[in-house]
Amino acid sequence: MRYFISIDMEGVWGTSHFREPQERVSLLMTQELADTLDTLLEIDTRASIRVCDSHALGTNILPEKINVNFELVRGFPRMFYMMEGLDESFDAAMFIGYHAPVGHIYGAMDHTYSSSSFFEIKINGKVVGESEINAIYASLYRVPVIFISGDSALFEFSSPHFPLTEFLITKEARGHSAVLLYERDKLYSERVKKIESAIKKLQDGKFKDFVENNPVFSPPYEVEILLKDTLRADLISIMPSVERVDGRRIKYRSEDFRDIYRFIVASSIIAWQAASIK
Repeated sequence: MRYFISIDMEGVWGTSHFREPQERVSLLMTQELADTLDTLLEIDTRASIRVCDSHALGTNILPEKINVNFELVRGFPRMFYMMEGLDESFDAAMFIGYHAPVGHIYGAMDHTYSSSSFFEIKINGKVVGESEINAIYASLYRVPVIFISGDSALFEFSSPHFPLTEFLITKEARGHSAVLLYERDKLYSERVKKIESAIKKLQDGKFKDFVENNPVFSPPYEVEILLKDTLRADLISIMPSVERVDGRRIKYRSEDFRDIYRFIVASSIIAWQAASIK
């Protein structure tokens, strides 16, 4: 089997704040990835794995610290950011270290693509987080998401959208920058059970891709973004085909979700520059 792993920071064990030292972030993300790869390769000894470093500028994972073979997408910018490198050759995707969308109550480090600029993202009228956006993208290639790890707020928001996906809750979200960390040894054994169950269901052909399970996210697509302020909406509205809904809200439509994904990534980068204009 061929697996695609997208790994973020906010939902990995050990983190609680955006200002965690980078050395510590790299250590914790690399360790959680190593544990996941060890488990995956123990269960599926012939697994082929590609990992996408999906936090910030994508320079967090320390591949030299991991003692198994895998491919790694690293660095920034990229056209498809957290899902860069995914194609139809993959059998399944896994999301590691994910978090709740912006605005979700008690969500630890809650945000959706941009912690500084986005107040809400809707696709086809439904509020979504990074798990849902990235899973819609995976559906373009009929790739199911079989395993997701992250905090309890992520599970509360996203689990209804992923009926067969195995979730590993790494910590209890207590507030924007507060968590209760679970015992690490117990998490390791729980991870083994969850991944083993996910692969068994995959081998048995039980998984559908995300859009099959959630047809509201079928094309045509409309993305609506609520921005932090009018300056960011002004900047994003310069792009062609953007509809300005009101002072802080913009919309963009396309039949191809690749366009939607690129629009979200481009909007986050453009809005990020607002700080240099004020």
